[in-house]
Amino acid sequence: MDKLFERWGPRIHPNDLRVQPHPFKEIDAASKEYQMVKLTGMMNFHIDPAYVNILYQKIGHDFANKVIDPAFNDFVKEVVPNYPITEILPKREEIRKRAMTKLGDNLARYHIIVDDIYISNIRFSPEYEKAIEAKQVAQQQVETQRQVLAQREIEAQQKVVTAKGEAESILVVAQGQAKANEALARSISAILVEYKGIEKWNGILPQVSGGAVPFIDLGKMGGATPGKK
Repeated sequence: MDKLFERWGPRIHPNDLRVQPHPFKEIDAASKEYQMVKLTGMMNFHIDPAYVNILYQKIGHDFANKVIDPAFNDFVKEVVPNYPITEILPKREEIRKRAMTKLGDNLARYHIIVDDIYISNIRFSPEYEKAIEAKQVAQQQVETQRQVLAQREIEAQQKVVTAKGEAESILVVAQGQAKANEALARSISAILVEYKGIEKWNGILPQVSGGAVPFIDLGKMGGATPGKK
């Protein structure tokens, strides 16, 4: 390496052989519908070590401004018009790959090797950007409304389930109460029968021979008449 630097002379610095970034200036182009498009980007490159001296002798140290920027400018103006404006952002990666291939072929004749290309920014006319923003706002509003409606539907379903559960609970309670009332009614009926029998009893116990008082069911006394045994 030291011999190479001696042969090339003091103008060459070791950093010249490393991968270098080069930012592209903003370039104006037009979409397929002739809508304004502005692109900026970045390229990582390095120089073939065997041709550094030749590049500096033929192009100069400002070779980036002389050959890299014009190559990128030509690429943008050649490729972007093939895309409708609505496809430029979605196909950003495709454009990037095409730029890398195109610039690689173009700059190879200067012994500049393209390592990678980045499309850092894509801008449109103010009018179109406002239209995009309005569309995004509208889409966001639609999505928000859809979420609200979905939430209301969930709440309505929850209310239906709750109401159904409450109705079933009330039915179970009512059925239980009905059974309890039925049992109570039967119990009360038996008591009433006995009570009515007592009301109709004249207070005279029936007599049997020997003076003993027999065991009698007062409930059966309801139909007894005075003086009868």
